[in-house]
Amino acid sequence: MSDSNFQKENNKKIIVFATVRNTLVTVLCIAIGFLSAFLVDSFHEEDVNDDALAQISALQNQIIDLKDDTEQLKEEKNALQNRIDELDSKENQDIIQNLVDELSDVKTFAGLTKVTGKGICVIIDFPSSFSYSSVQSYLTLTINDLRASNAQAISINGERIIAMSELRVGSKGQISVNGRIISGPYEIHAIGDSSSLQSGMLLGGEGIIPIMQSKGAEVEWSIKNDIIIEACNTEDFKMDLMTPIE
Repeated sequence: MSDSNFQKENNKKIIVFATVRNTLVTVLCIAIGFLSAFLVDSFHEEDVNDDALAQISALQNQIIDLKDDTEQLKEEKNALQNRIDELDSKENQDIIQNLVDELSDVKTFAGLTKVTGKGICVIIDFPSSFSYSSVQSYLTLTINDLRASNAQAISINGERIIAMSELRVGSKGQISVNGRIISGPYEIHAIGDSSSLQSGMLLGGEGIIPIMQSKGAEVEWSIKNDIIIEACNTEDFKMDLMTPIE
C-alpha cells in the first residue's frame, strides 16, 4: 500500500470509529429511556416489597452509570470529530502530502524504489587472462567514476549499487556484489546527465573506458533514454547496530 493510500485508509478508520461511537451514544440514550419508564411503572405498584425496592435501587444505579458513560462517549465523540476536522483541513493535508513526498524522495535516494531515466549503459567483457582481482579493480573504478560524474542510480548485472554495497572477489574467485555472485560480461547502467556520464567515462581518451580497452577488454557503451534500475534488496540494508541521535 502506498503512503497516500495508507493515509486515506487511516482517515476512513477514524470516521468509521466516530460513526460507531455516535450509534453507541444513541443506543445508550434509548436504554436510559426504557429503564426510566420501567421505574415509573414500578412505583405505581401498590405492593412494593423489599426485593422490589432493592431492584429499583440497582436500576437507579445503572441509570447513573449509563448517564456517566453517555457523557464520556459524547466527549470522546467531540474529540474524534475535532480530530477529523483537523485531518480534513487544507493546512494539515498539505503537511501530510509534504511528508509523503519527502518519504518518497528518501526512499528513491536510498535505492529502495525502482527508477527510470536517461543515462549510460556500459558492457564490459574481460579476457580470460584478467585475474579476478583485476576485474574487481576495473569494475570498482568504473562505478566510482560514474559516481564522480553525478550518477543518481547505478546497477551492475541487475544489482543496485547503494551506499552499503561492496564489490569484491569471493572465496572461490568469483566477483560478488552485495554478497551475490555475478559473472561477465558485466553490464553497468547509470542514470544521470548523459553528457556528464559520457565525459566521465571517456575523459578525452584517458578515462576508464579507454584504459580498459587498451588492456584488452571489450567495452561497449551507449546513451539511452529509458534506462530502468531495479530497487535494491532490503536485506542489503543493515542498520540494527545504529541508534539515531536527536
